[in-house]
Amino acid sequence: MLLAAYAGSMKLVETPHPTLRLKVSAGAAVRVGESEGLLVVQADGGAGTQTLMFSIEVPLGDAEGFWHPNARHYRTLPADWAGQETLSLVSSTPVGVLYDSAGAALLGFACDETVDEITMRYGVCEETKTFVIHLELAAKPERSARLAVSTAATPWTDVLTGLKDWLAAALNIDPMPVPAAALEPVYSTWYTFSQRISAEVIEQEAAIARSIGCASVFIDDGWQLYGDGRGYGGCGDWQPDPAKFRDLAGHVRRLHDLGMAAVLWIAPLLLGEQAQGYPRLAPLAPHHLPRLDTYVLDPRRQEVRDHVVATCVRLMSDYHLDGLKIDFLDQAVVYQGTEAPGDVADVGEAMLILLRQLRNDLAAAGFDAPLLEFRQPYVSPSLAEFGNILRAADCPADAIVNRTSIVDSRLLAFGPVVHSDMLMWDPLANPEAAARQLLNVFFSVPQISMRLAELPQSHLATLTTVLSQWRAVRSIALDGPLAVGRSSEHYPRIESWDADGNGLVGIYAAQPVPLTPRPGRRVTLLNGTRADFVVVDLAAAATVRVSSVVAGQPSEFVHAEIPAGLSKLPAPPCGVVGVDWV
Repeated sequence: MLLAAYAGSMKLVETPHPTLRLKVSAGAAVRVGESEGLLVVQADGGAGTQTLMFSIEVPLGDAEGFWHPNARHYRTLPADWAGQETLSLVSSTPVGVLYDSAGAALLGFACDETVDEITMRYGVCEETKTFVIHLELAAKPERSARLAVSTAATPWTDVLTGLKDWLAAALNIDPMPVPAAALEPVYSTWYTFSQRISAEVIEQEAAIARSIGCASVFIDDGWQLYGDGRGYGGCGDWQPDPAKFRDLAGHVRRLHDLGMAAVLWIAPLLLGEQAQGYPRLAPLAPHHLPRLDTYVLDPRRQEVRDHVVATCVRLMSDYHLDGLKIDFLDQAVVYQGTEAPGDVADVGEAMLILLRQLRNDLAAAGFDAPLLEFRQPYVSPSLAEFGNILRAADCPADAIVNRTSIVDSRLLAFGPVVHSDMLMWDPLANPEAAARQLLNVFFSVPQISMRLAELPQSHLATLTTVLSQWRAVRSIALDGPLAVGRSSEHYPRIESWDADGNGLVGIYAAQPVPLTPRPGRRVTLLNGTRADFVVVDLAAAATVRVSSVVAGQPSEFVHAEIPAGLSKLPAPPCGVVGVDWV
């Protein structure tokens, strides 16, 4: 039993919710209040360096799943001896919702400590038939934190929205501006080329990518000196490989001439033994990562932060870049809990100082709103000031995980625009394979990573058509609040509606779509299945004009009469259907 291990060091907090058992560290001073329907508990540890703990316990009821930002593939209920996450500025964030089989919340919580490390343990207690959550904040002088808790039996996404709003107000978040280029499809070099890239091949691909609707190129790993071999033993110098990029600034200029923004990958905390700067920087990077064949610079040292920031600003300035894809920030957590060698003790605080310094120095160099991409699990609301693109974590060719990761990010995004993980598929498969990948990421900005010059014409036509359809509904896809299906089923239906009543519905499983006719309005249905129809459930009889589009071959079914209730609408497999209410 998870909470039994902490029984002697915790005390019960009296709350107005009879089914909620909430405890804090025994020595903490506690204040309890209400805010926008949330129970808010503030705990102050007092003088001295100490940890601070919260625990929450509620009856299981008809619990089906536990949502948290790093759930990824595991969305159901772990045992309390199995559920554990380490949270920090660069790894997830302390927010979660327990929900039942009807989609109603049983418990929601958020903690306003989104920078320092937190150990979160959670799961089903076998002995008490309850669900428990235990948060342990890293030791810190005069530690204090606030915990917001919801027991409202409302849709779990509504509870999550309330917690998100509370966090935004509690942290006074000032998101980084999102430039227009961040809202356009991306051509990425990673999955298709890995490190085998060059200026010539990228420029060839960029010209085709521009013709199908992409507006930026993300030049990934491999552009740098010693960037070969799928390892990171050469990282650290961050100079172009002259065999691949004789003139990187000229290459960027040619991309700009094509109308493409240029974003460069960098993993600024990694230091490999092959790097020319390794002897100088090695004392600042004591921890070795055998899996990645590299060392990690310790951001708790001022000289490391200065080095990282200067490197990023140099790349932006020397090569006239539009942005940076900043990777492997989460590797800094290897130093959490070790003796601090520099001026900052906590890794999360050090990373916050580093990123603030980076944003300030970029602005001083004339880059007020560069494209800065982070990826899951860097989802902390405290990062919203320092990045404007949040990409779904790597899931090559896995459309379901990509879709799920996008929705997870959208539900908790505090400012950055959400991008898909890079899309890839088998070029020998039928064109529907390409369409299915795109349809699953419609509620994000698509990133594409295929060798376009060698792609079958049928695939290229499908890409062009579906990207055109995405652009036609982009404002609804990206700006409207999402209504989603069950998290435990990886969101089989996703909806977004604009203020005028025009809608976009993604259908990824065989289930009916409830619709209310809105004369003069349009709903776009994404058939993300291999069926040749979609099932709609109309609240009232309607006259509609139905059109379907796939691979550049539109067909129209004029003025169909559809009765109230369930009806089949013809829909191309992995295609787009437009329903105009007459």
